[in-house]
Amino acid sequence: MPLPAATRELLASLQQGAISAAAYDTAFVARLRQPDDPNALAYPQTLAWLLRSQNADGSFGTTLPIPKDKLVSTLSALVALADLPQNLQDGVVHRARTKALRFLYEDTANWQTGPDMAGFELVLPALLDEAKVRGLPLPFERFMGISAQRDAKIGHIPPRLIYNVKTPLLHSLEYLGNRLDVEAARAQLIRDLYEPLRHGGAALLDTVTTYLEQGSSLEATARLLFVHPNTVRYRLRRVTELTEYTPSAGRDGFTLWVAMVLGRLAAK
Repeated sequence: MPLPAATRELLASLQQGAISAAAYDTAFVARLRQPDDPNALAYPQTLAWLLRSQNADGSFGTTLPIPKDKLVSTLSALVALADLPQNLQDGVVHRARTKALRFLYEDTANWQTGPDMAGFELVLPALLDEAKVRGLPLPFERFMGISAQRDAKIGHIPPRLIYNVKTPLLHSLEYLGNRLDVEAARAQLIRDLYEPLRHGGAALLDTVTTYLEQGSSLEATARLLFVHPNTVRYRLRRVTELTEYTPSAGRDGFTLWVAMVLGRLAAK
């Protein structure tokens, strides 16, 4: 396809509301359990998706030549598979783990090449630490320098700072692992995302909630709210202006959704 035509097609698709699933994030969701049963997945469909989405080379994530994405996505999925309850550790899961381990051993020598990823030097050491705790046999020596990069970046930052000011670190909070202060993080999400939208009016809250519930579909949101799609676009722009988060972006949308849920629970 000629470049101008491909460009027009891409731009036209941006408002269709489709968000590609990501192995890195899906693996984190797959680690959630039912509140009353630690052996039951909270979202069992995530496991099926991960197993179905493993690449032929054993990696998870993009099929593009982006080594850093493939590395963190595969590590995230591998930790999720290792955490599965014993009753789910069947032959299919075992084969998926074996293929992922083989990829990490044989195909990650080039992990420092290619495009950079936001927060990579934070999340990779965190995933490696989790893999060590689980006794996963990985070539840890290959990635020794990345922990020094993490320490150089955040070593001088007071731990409480991330709960009190807006910082790019908020996009990579998983790097804190079990050190995350859940109550402080909850309070920050409510303060920085839910409260500005609440003060912006019920229409903004209803619009962003409906938009996310409808899979980021402008048309479906407009139909349910009985407004024109342009009205939805305007309100979503206001959401971004008030919160600095973009509802149509995968991680931003998920963060806004969590903030909405937490804010409404806190208001009850």
